[in-house]
Amino acid sequence: MVTEPQSEIQPTPQEILLPPGYTQRPLTATDVPEIHERLEKLWAPFLRYSLEDYNGQVKVFPEGQQVVFDDVGDPVATLSTNRYQIDDINHLPSWDSVAGMDKYTTATFERTYNPKGNAVILMSMSVREDQRGKQLASFLAQAAIKTGKDLRADYVLGPFRPSSYGEFKKRVWSKLNTQATGEDRAVDQQEYLRQISFDKYCELTREDGEPIDPWLRSLHRLGMKPLQTHPESMRVVLLVEEFNKLKTTWNKEKWYATDLDENHWECEETGSWNIMKNDAGEGIAVYTESNKWGLLYKASS
Repeated sequence: MVTEPQSEIQPTPQEILLPPGYTQRPLTATDVPEIHERLEKLWAPFLRYSLEDYNGQVKVFPEGQQVVFDDVGDPVATLSTNRYQIDDINHLPSWDSVAGMDKYTTATFERTYNPKGNAVILMSMSVREDQRGKQLASFLAQAAIKTGKDLRADYVLGPFRPSSYGEFKKRVWSKLNTQATGEDRAVDQQEYLRQISFDKYCELTREDGEPIDPWLRSLHRLGMKPLQTHPESMRVVLLVEEFNKLKTTWNKEKWYATDLDENHWECEETGSWNIMKNDAGEGIAVYTESNKWGLLYKASS
């Protein structure tokens, strides 16, 4: 059973420990090629960090980039964070702005890192698929809190992406598609958008009062306080030709158009795609993703 809204009562965070034999340390430039090869492929190709991104992050904020190794020394999880100046906790920026991708094509953090910034912001996390369920993501979020405290930051927070929202959207669309009637059997777009409301999804809870989303639930258990939603936290633009190629070369079984004109697409990611034209009249596909900002730590006044 699912209920709403999400409980305002936050649990007392409990320390998360690594499995026996696992170790954690800051990421180094020497680690970058192996980490990029082994773990970055877990992300959709249009959301992956490049080698240049990794190297820039390690260069400007080495203590903020963390890696976990298993008991045989293989990297199994990574965390990237940025040190940033938050001027108003009630008006938070997009993920792209914190990364520097609102104006540039790289996420090296070199243009946005502030050595005196009052916030440590969680930007990205990767956990090898066979290692999920071992609380490695929660451990790394906990490590970010420690980094923030060590740096005497005022805040540790992040623009979080619910891990099961893409699957949730697919279930809603499948149900509406099954119920569709008429000659064209078209899904009512307004009803679809109403039922997949990002904010409402983030507020959904289980019977025990915890979020239904696995990642939001893990953050809740760390004491995360939900803040505002950024509706266009991440944005990716491809030419239609590039987009069509992507649909046939990456997880092609996950793609589905939600309208008969095939201008709106889903791929079981947090964000969605829309086909449109740019100022030059070229056909483009624009991916936009909402994120839920959450506060993990706030220094005492």
